[in-house]
Amino acid sequence: MDEQKERLLVITGAPFLQAGNQSIRRTLSGLCARGSQIEIWLLGVELPVNYPENMVIRTFRKPFFLNFFKQLLKPFLVRHRNVFPHNRDVEQVLDYRNDEANQWFTGLPVALYFSVIVIIHTLLNRRTLKSVRAVWGYERGGVLPAKAVSKLLKAPCITSFQGTVLHFYLQRYGTWKTFLKLPLDLISTRMKADLVIMTDDGTRGLDVLKQLGHHHEKILFVPNGVDLGELSTVQACAKSDLGLEDNELLFVMSTRLVAHKRVDRALALAKALCDAGFDNFKLFIIGDGNDKSYLLSLAEMMGVKEKVVFCGAVQYRQALNMIGSADMIWSFQEGSNLTNTVQDALALGKYVLVLDDGSLKGFLEKSPDIKLEQILAVPLNGFLEKAVKTIKEWYKDYSPDIKLQPKTEVWSWEDRLDAIQASISKLLEAQQSKNAYDIILTAANAIAPFPRLERTAKYIADPGFHCLAVGWDREGRYPAAEKTTTFDIIRMRYRGQYGGGLRNLYGLFRWNLGLVFLHLKLRPKVIHAYDFDTIIPALIARVFIKCKVIYDIADWYADSRKVGRLRPFFDKVERWACRKADLVILAHEKRLQQVGFIPRKWLVIYNTPEDIYKRSELVERKPADNDYFVYVGVLHSDRGLPQIVEATSALGAKLVLAGFGPLESYCREAADTIPGIQFLGQIPYERTLVIEANAVAIIALYDPKLSNNRLAAPNKLYEAMMLGCPLITSRETLVGELVEKERIGVAVTYGDVQELSQAMNYIRSNPEEREEMGHRARLLYETQYSFGQQCEKLRKAYQELCPDHFTECRKGDR
Repeated sequence: MDEQKERLLVITGAPFLQAGNQSIRRTLSGLCARGSQIEIWLLGVELPVNYPENMVIRTFRKPFFLNFFKQLLKPFLVRHRNVFPHNRDVEQVLDYRNDEANQWFTGLPVALYFSVIVIIHTLLNRRTLKSVRAVWGYERGGVLPAKAVSKLLKAPCITSFQGTVLHFYLQRYGTWKTFLKLPLDLISTRMKADLVIMTDDGTRGLDVLKQLGHHHEKILFVPNGVDLGELSTVQACAKSDLGLEDNELLFVMSTRLVAHKRVDRALALAKALCDAGFDNFKLFIIGDGNDKSYLLSLAEMMGVKEKVVFCGAVQYRQALNMIGSADMIWSFQEGSNLTNTVQDALALGKYVLVLDDGSLKGFLEKSPDIKLEQILAVPLNGFLEKAVKTIKEWYKDYSPDIKLQPKTEVWSWEDRLDAIQASISKLLEAQQSKNAYDIILTAANAIAPFPRLERTAKYIADPGFHCLAVGWDREGRYPAAEKTTTFDIIRMRYRGQYGGGLRNLYGLFRWNLGLVFLHLKLRPKVIHAYDFDTIIPALIARVFIKCKVIYDIADWYADSRKVGRLRPFFDKVERWACRKADLVILAHEKRLQQVGFIPRKWLVIYNTPEDIYKRSELVERKPADNDYFVYVGVLHSDRGLPQIVEATSALGAKLVLAGFGPLESYCREAADTIPGIQFLGQIPYERTLVIEANAVAIIALYDPKLSNNRLAAPNKLYEAMMLGCPLITSRETLVGELVEKERIGVAVTYGDVQELSQAMNYIRSNPEEREEMGHRARLLYETQYSFGQQCEKLRKAYQELCPDHFTECRKGDR
């Protein structure tokens, strides 16, 4: 990662020591060695030792109430000390062997305390923390505070876990009972993040994350891996140096001495081996922890004190040398046995005795050099008896090889670091791209397609400004994110229905609230809001961020929506929005009648498509006997669709319908039952133009009873001009007036099927007149309504609105 992407803030409640907790130490030290700048916030009272020079570490004092709670609740939180009996299965014991049975009293309060402390620290030092590129919550104690800090710094959040105990609990108890038992585990693992790093240690963490609702693309699921550099320096100690006889076997267990590591199983197995007459061995237990005194007493009680050596916490290099000297490594942990010790032992060619729980699968899949015969897996049922039998059979063919030959084709720590670094780099690059939007264009539809918005993005994207289009996907039918050649698209999914009127109020409220938060998060230079559904969030956001607001009115809200008695209210509010916007864009000059006044700054941008008239697929017209009429657009009741279908059927002509809306099922049924009718559903805009270009005529009817329709200047009018295609439309509308005046089609009385049928027949039967209509339409496009003219007008408006951010617009068609 380059310097711009290096600054990571890691927040953790886990210890960061040179000996012990190798995963966090190796990960963060490894990233520092690769040039990353890391600052760590720890919950503790002492600085760790031997940390890299380019790592900044700050410690926060542990809460005073922690020891008080532990002492107060000690009589009620006594762990079960029974040695694991060989005839019981795992489901009977997993629930009471978890270390954090007191999470409600210590774990969760400590995490909340830590969150409050780091929030206060962040607020006091916000200016110096501006360079933080991401906040990383390491393990369950660091996730809550990291999430809070990431929100304050508006930086992406990363969470990571060295496995999880939740799979068993979720399967057995369900979410709510698991929450009652392990609140901190469940809350931290469920916490949504921009990247979740889950170690594949056999505890089925990926299944847990999916069950808790995380998106697969935001999860990095990889094993820990081995340190090949460290393994290459391992030197086996002579038996005499370890206090062993030459013929004495050495079994090694390296782990923290806590309940769920199940060292008591190892002591029980040592006793079972002695009882079976197999006593030429010593068991070295490397590690320290809360259960040490209990395990010492247990070893003495079992009579294996002479066979077991508690080595305490040792440096990693010394532990590796002991592993290299061992004849066999043991691991009988609760839930998973893919420990760092087991991985190191397998990479060194050592035998390992583990529970047959499938936890080594992920590491083995990535490590072709590991031989399966190195792994001695014992089932949990009948554990002691079967483990003794397995060791005896192994010993018959065992010959110690003092020459250590570390494997090379194994999943290494460098592989893990590569995966982590690549995921973080990808996250930060995406975040940088997401935060770099100059312009946000918002529309209350799914933008699939929305030609007016797409053309606007093309108008202003050429100078090199990054545009984001935000749409409302009411039915969840389209991708949540999408990229085009000129702009990006994200779609918010809130339930709603096209043409639903007041029934959409709840969805509309959620959609507007989502827009407010998005604007505040991305802080664009310009918010270009289409119609009333998106202008209020833009004006609210402008109060908090320094930006300009453009209100682009394709349709006057109260005249185009089913708002009932609320119409005066919406009229008043929309006129207020027109007064407050920095620029009002209208689809036609006559729209000023609806606005009711002249805004302080306004502009007309016609719904003109880009000029693709000369493309080969458009000019190669179909033969006359295969000609058809076409309607593509919103399938709404005010578009005369039943009359179009009836007129087509009466004429015996062909009709192609396409689009989306409330009458979609009607169009589909008509296509199934009436000859000559074809329904394509919602289609890409490029395909729309091809279909329209090859039609006899484009049909676009509008009910003039609706004032919004009387003043409409829709896409179809300008598409027909650009394509040189006649247009059949309604009288008593702006479109009909223009069509009749310029003689570029035929205007008919809305609802008169016979007149519509006659108009269709006239255009179809008079190819010369049809060509003349198309020629006049094309000439009108080139002289008055060209795409290049609209580009120039809009770019100049943006330049005047934001002179500091936009270069002088370039002239001419593009």
